[in-house]
Amino acid sequence: MDMWNGDKREPRKNYPHRDEVKEIIQKKSLEVEGLILKYKNNTGTYPSPSTLMDLTNGIETKTTWDIYFDEFINYQKYVKFIEEATIETYKQTKEKLNQYLINWCIDWEWRKIDLKFYNGFISYMGSIPLKLSTQGKHIKNLKTFLGYINENHKLVTHEQYKNFLTPAEDADFTVLSERDKEIMKSHLNTSSILPNQTKLDAKEKETLRIMLILCYTGLNFEDLLDVKIDDIYEIKSIEDLDFNLTFNEKIPIDMFIKKPRKKLKKANKKLIPIIPITHDLSDLIKMSFSYNEDNYISLSDNLEIKLQSREEKVSLKNLWKLINDTNTSSLEERTNLLPTYPRLFEEYSNTVFNREIKLILNKIGINEIVSLIDGSGNNKIIEAKSPKWKLVSSRTGRRTFITSCLAKGIPISNVMRMVGIKKYDTLMRYDNQSDLQIVKTMKEINPKPTIN
Repeated sequence: MDMWNGDKREPRKNYPHRDEVKEIIQKKSLEVEGLILKYKNNTGTYPSPSTLMDLTNGIETKTTWDIYFDEFINYQKYVKFIEEATIETYKQTKEKLNQYLINWCIDWEWRKIDLKFYNGFISYMGSIPLKLSTQGKHIKNLKTFLGYINENHKLVTHEQYKNFLTPAEDADFTVLSERDKEIMKSHLNTSSILPNQTKLDAKEKETLRIMLILCYTGLNFEDLLDVKIDDIYEIKSIEDLDFNLTFNEKIPIDMFIKKPRKKLKKANKKLIPIIPITHDLSDLIKMSFSYNEDNYISLSDNLEIKLQSREEKVSLKNLWKLINDTNTSSLEERTNLLPTYPRLFEEYSNTVFNREIKLILNKIGINEIVSLIDGSGNNKIIEAKSPKWKLVSSRTGRRTFITSCLAKGIPISNVMRMVGIKKYDTLMRYDNQSDLQIVKTMKEINPKPTIN
């Protein structure tokens, strides 16, 4: 050290190998500067001293935003144990960010994550186009990601993204009427009330079936796709059933679906909806099984049986037999009886479903013009008209179920229990009873007086 000039950061003049060491220092400086510039070009920021040390020692480091995003997703999944449905939305946000950067020729730089970046991302999502509610979901996820980066890597500050506002949700008051549901059922041959005028392939029928089940259960899309055969119970409780009884001695009168909701972030806040299975719902669920239709009579297919037979529970009875047959069969045979065992449905992306169901509903004639009135924000009321099929998504099924239950006078506490909602205000967001229904209900409550 006595031969080192600390002020000039070089060997003293009387050091015998001064020129040789200065050349080594110059070469190393150029190498380090090159690593710094490469790192900044990839990440948009300068490396920390520890990262720079790793780079000079040839250690691979996380240098790109998308690798950091993967790290963030893994942290949410394996450390915070976030639900799979939420993890899927994080992956979608990463994909949208990547498309934004590529399509708009933008280089990711941490120091340039600001309102200009935010406005550009919003504009891109609007040009795709995405609904405001979907845009809001991606902005929330982006802020969560940036918060993680700020806390764990100090590449951004809170000031850079604190003003990333979540867009207000679109007005969404679409419900499917009883007539709409009958049209849909007619294309699955579970209704003979309206004619089937359009041919659908197997994939289209499955999409339509899922939409109807959403309308009859009020489940979220992710929750429905996660329903397993063991989530269906008979009122006595499945443990109390005597499987030694013959099928004719087992006549389940009340069956229901009971399972925890998936789309809640904290396990201790899970709600368990109770979904009663009706005859219509039973016929739709039966389609998940591989069975000989001649051996299972459907009330919807054979309306005369409902009128002539004293046994009006035949549809539910058939479903219960299918469940028992599957549960009591050998492990090898179960997938023959239920191809998706133990689940009732095949995997299906919500994004793909929302795209496909619109096309199918338009194809089968769910195209009446409906009005949407948005009274949110700035005291302005905006009315827009659109064909109904354009406004339908998987969430429409939940709204249809809740609206139908409330219109039929089912107690609000029961509806909240069926759909797994804790707060009254949350439930009311789904209530979309028509003016005609409200008038009809009031007439039933206050009938016209008769004069004897």
